Amino acid sequence: MAQDASSGDAASGARSGRVRGAVGPRPGRGRAASGVGPPARAHGPRSRRGAGRGLRPPGDTGGRDPAAGRGGKLSGRHRVAAPERTCVEAYPVLHTHPMETAEFLDILDREGRLLADAAEAAGPDAKVPTCPDWQVRDLLRHTGAVHLWAAGYVAEQHPSPRPLGDGPALDGAELLEWYRDSHRRLMSTLAAAPHDITAWTFFPAPPPSPSPLAFWTRRQAHETAVHRYDAETARDGDPVAGEPAAGFTAGLPVEFAVDGIDELLCGFHGRPKSRVRTIEPRLLRVRTTDADAVWTVRLSTEPPVTAPGAAGSADAELAGPAGQLYLALWNRIPVPQVTGDAALAELWQEASAIG
Repeated sequence: MAQDASSGDAASGARSGRVRGAVGPRPGRGRAASGVGPPARAHGPRSRRGAGRGLRPPGDTGGRDPAAGRGGKLSGRHRVAAPERTCVEAYPVLHTHPMETAEFLDILDREGRLLADAAEAAGPDAKVPTCPDWQVRDLLRHTGAVHLWAAGYVAEQHPSPRPLGDGPALDGAELLEWYRDSHRRLMSTLAAAPHDITAWTFFPAPPPSPSPLAFWTRRQAHETAVHRYDAETARDGDPVAGEPAAGFTAGLPVEFAVDGIDELLCGFHGRPKSRVRTIEPRLLRVRTTDADAVWTVRLSTEPPVTAPGAAGSADAELAGPAGQLYLALWNRIPVPQVTGDAALAELWQEASAIG
């Protein structure tokens, strides 16, 4: 099983490369939203074709320490320098409606119920097209275990990382009821927790409520939303041409999808563990077409540096409606629109798994 997103070092010994065909995930190449999901082999064999165009295989940093500073060296067309404002500092500027913890809690409640309903309709034996080594029973065990793992940090205020537990050896109706109970326990824990708890998190929560409670509520809302989509693909079948499962983006608030993109780019891929790296400095733009949200991601042999806005000339741009772009960046569907160097989009597909 892939290591969890909080403590695993997925960059060690990783290999990656280019992918033939359309930009976006190959069939059945989804990633667990928490990084603690399907075995690594679910991502398929990988080539090294990407190295010849300024793209370094993820984890290969040319002998440099990936956690080293992001200094202001000039190399090629772009400066590899930290932006003046980080994503967290600019969050109220990036988002026209910064979301409150209570809003994330409401979304988590709805998404968990929808996930359970879709899983019940699909049945425990149904394959999950977006996570090819999984059946619905695996999805339920994983997501329920993550719910209890997160609830433990909040309820017991753990100050350091803890391992993710395994789901129970249940199946059928009993497993479904266990998942629903795990979701209820998470909801009640988050709803009852004081706002000033202290607990470990694996990156900061953004304003307006930068607290561990805000972090875990937000993280579990996005965790559950992505896995709700997985459950719906199991129920409805692999979406044709990468279109989202029926009703997913229609029922997802635009500001929530924008926040999820921000969390992925600035939170997960702002950490030293990110494997999205290039030999030469490159600039990737990510833009929503139905919201005023755009990010500039500077790539190099070091971890990505993301800032809000459209500064600099991009080598490639990934764009689309917020809900679809959200799913695409989690490698559930193809990127709706790619302009510029498609190799950077393929690099994201191959190297961005949170593991």
